[in-house]
Amino acid sequence: MAIQQFNERNSSVVPQLAELVEDCNIQVDLEKSLLYDSGADAFGSARALYRAVEEPCAIIGPFDDSVAEQLATLAMAAEIPHVVSRAYSLGVTSETENPYTTTVYPDLLSSARQVASYLSFKERTDHVAIIYGLSDLGLQRYEALRVEFRERMIGHMGFSFAEVATELQYFTDLFPPITALREIKQRGQRTIVFCLDNPKSSLQPIADAIEELDMNNGDYFFVFHDRFDPNQYFDGANQNLTDFVKGSAWIVTVPEFHLDYTLPFGASWLSQGKDTVDTLNEVIPVEEESSPGFIFTNDDFFQTTEAEYGAGFMFDAIMAALIGACQAHRSPDGSISGSSHQAAIRNLNFTGATGTVAFGAEVSERAGTRQEGTVPWVAVNFIDDGDVDIPEFVNAEGEWQSDQGIDFVYAKERTSGPPLRAPTKANYLTKGLRVFGFTLMSIAMACGVGSAIWVFMNRKHRVLTASQPPFLYLICLGTIVQSAFALGHILVYASIFTKLWRVNKVLQFTRRKVSFVQVGAPMFLLLLGAIVILVLWTVIDPLTWERDEINEITGENVGTCESRRAEAFAAPLLAIILLPTVMTGFMAYKTKDVDEQYTEGWWIFTLITIHLQIMFVTTPVIIILNDISTSGRYLGFLLMMWSFPMSTLCSIFIPKMTTHLYAVKGWGGDGSTPKRGERGNVRVSGLTDQSSNKNKNQYHDATFSSTSKPSITGSATKAPENTARVELAGSSTFAAQQDPSTILQSSITSPLATKGEQVQEENGFHEGETAGI
Repeated sequence: MAIQQFNERNSSVVPQLAELVEDCNIQVDLEKSLLYDSGADAFGSARALYRAVEEPCAIIGPFDDSVAEQLATLAMAAEIPHVVSRAYSLGVTSETENPYTTTVYPDLLSSARQVASYLSFKERTDHVAIIYGLSDLGLQRYEALRVEFRERMIGHMGFSFAEVATELQYFTDLFPPITALREIKQRGQRTIVFCLDNPKSSLQPIADAIEELDMNNGDYFFVFHDRFDPNQYFDGANQNLTDFVKGSAWIVTVPEFHLDYTLPFGASWLSQGKDTVDTLNEVIPVEEESSPGFIFTNDDFFQTTEAEYGAGFMFDAIMAALIGACQAHRSPDGSISGSSHQAAIRNLNFTGATGTVAFGAEVSERAGTRQEGTVPWVAVNFIDDGDVDIPEFVNAEGEWQSDQGIDFVYAKERTSGPPLRAPTKANYLTKGLRVFGFTLMSIAMACGVGSAIWVFMNRKHRVLTASQPPFLYLICLGTIVQSAFALGHILVYASIFTKLWRVNKVLQFTRRKVSFVQVGAPMFLLLLGAIVILVLWTVIDPLTWERDEINEITGENVGTCESRRAEAFAAPLLAIILLPTVMTGFMAYKTKDVDEQYTEGWWIFTLITIHLQIMFVTTPVIIILNDISTSGRYLGFLLMMWSFPMSTLCSIFIPKMTTHLYAVKGWGGDGSTPKRGERGNVRVSGLTDQSSNKNKNQYHDATFSSTSKPSITGSATKAPENTARVELAGSSTFAAQQDPSTILQSSITSPLATKGEQVQEENGFHEGETAGI
């Protein structure tokens, strides 16, 4: 049809032919032309060209890259122009490799640019999988898409497979498409772009793999680019193939006549009659059933058969070669050289079946490619019942837009696309684990509150007064808020330290009275320092919730609270946390010779040891599990934060509760009460031996009164020149296990006190009081 219109200078499709009536007398002799349907047989077409009786003036076609590469090489060797109706390979139109080849079909870079632009238009800019064939052209396709995706910040990964090739069947078996698709499914990517050299043969094994992997369930969006033929995917096709392409998008350039046969090329196609059919049957006979070529056509062929997808590009390729010959520079003898013919072709600009035909890109290396924007790009949507729609297209400004009257139909007849990625394992805490955590911390807090209530109810008992109830309340408060770790830990150990420090100061006989205010400064400063650091941390560099991917393949991730400069704040905070622990251990050691009911030294050392063991065991576990398991990390934190308050309560309060119970029940002794006139021992703590400058607990004889409320008198002498006289008057029932500081009024004359001065206090300690009695 193209040759006939050129010979007749029929301008119904190409208006510029009318201008050649007077200027060009070139005619094409069909009898001397070699028409060969190469299909995908690269060597067959090259062999046919080699066996041609006469050297051709130009090579036109084919519509296949592998064949085009062979013919481009021959064209360069023979120095004759070669116009390709379709070729994606960058090598075919490379000015360096094949300077005599020109293509009327947009090249690979133009196609890749449109695919990337389309995905951006569809807002599918992450987790895109590119699946391509293991071939030179497949790698070119992947690299071209990769460059465009990077420019548009589209997250993507490439997956290769061996396309079907009879001569390399073993290679295909080694790298089947199901392997690539299985990995894509495992990674959770839901947008898959296919780059296929030969879709007609490669799509069937891909469709079978899709069915086997259950990926045709509507959760994936398939995108294809390059040639297509809807009929081969629906009419008589395998059901897997039909299900596979439904809801997909094919990014292709579709000449307008395919949509409207009233346009020039479509109308010309329908107007072809018996003469054209006879010529067609004559020049392309079918020698045998297996040979390439058309079937013997009927007279109404053009009226009953739609033009194939590549028909318009083949028409324009023929017109480009023939019009180029008319405009080429002639030698003095009237001949046309191959180089001048090729130069004329690349300078053409005419209206053809597929739009404006013009060549040359923005770089000289692509001088043989068709200019961008001269062909219409569309997204062909395959829907049910073998129908296709074009709901999206590139407008005159070069931007993708939707047709307002047509909705894109995804797989399973959905009107919205699937998510960009399959739901990944986010390692959220299970409901059971959260309940378990709340339960443990509730138990710890309840125990803290219960211990405080018990202290309040028994605060006047000597077991509690000896342990100084205000500090016990603070310890209970510290265990309740120990889930905050820093403040709770500081409050617990600062309270214990302050309690021991007060006892120690009492035993020094340096002051008349030691109040809470006088020993509470360290606790206040430690808490204030921790609060200041936490506030600054929150204001300057607050913790933010971040999710970190721990499995690149599956996308599994864990969430953590992260801070950019955590070390700058955590280091001083850790020092403040450890400081009261060290101070408490030191003060417990210093008061180790004081009665346990006042200092609990052994239990304090045990508590510090337990806490250190908890930190040494749980910290490495938490660090190891931090980026592996949210549940494991949470359990580590939970057990550590639960063990701290519970071990504190058990170490401090269980011994007191036991002692209190024994005292109330009268267990642990013969239950006898001292009587008046009996002899006993009185222990006075805190007297200093000047020779050794050490505190000593000295035992002296004492006489008990025989009254109903017995009294005890005694004296303690530490040196002849420095005497401490102790006179104790009973104020309630006295037992050997009871605390004199609670039940006795003490009248103590201290060497540091004014002569004859008596210092009295009913509940509490004096500085200078015999705290160890």
